[in-house]
Amino acid sequence: MTASPGDAIPPVLLVGCGRMGGAMLAGWRERGLSASVAVNMGMFAWAFRILTARVVAMRDLLPGAAVAALGWQVLQTAGTTYLSQVVARSTDVYGGFGMVLGLFAWIYLGATVTIVAAEINVVRSCRLWPRSLTPAGSASPPSVRTP
Repeated sequence: MTASPGDAIPPVLLVGCGRMGGAMLAGWRERGLSASVAVNMGMFAWAFRILTARVVAMRDLLPGAAVAALGWQVLQTAGTTYLSQVVARSTDVYGGFGMVLGLFAWIYLGATVTIVAAEINVVRSCRLWPRSLTPAGSASPPSVRTP
């Protein structure tokens, strides 16, 4: 069986892709983080939409959802770093104790990020800024949606 010049092209392409693999895979982490932020943003927008007592336009929910998604991604990355760098090098007793304290802090910060993001939506939707410059009683409370 004789080899033609066209038979050598696929192995050459594979070798070239293997050598470029490091450069090609370098962007996958950023793409994964971007996809995670996009999925988190959709999840938070949906949650804010469902859990709001009145009908709110989606454009009023997106700024808070974006803040929540970015904050949540930062918390996930920091939590992963904490577990891999701090807790993994600890003894069994201190590692378990550090994991429990880290989990409490992570839950607290996650709840705080979510509440701040929801408040961003309320302030934008009801135009509650700047509070110190509006006359007393001018900002009306949001109406409640009836089922």
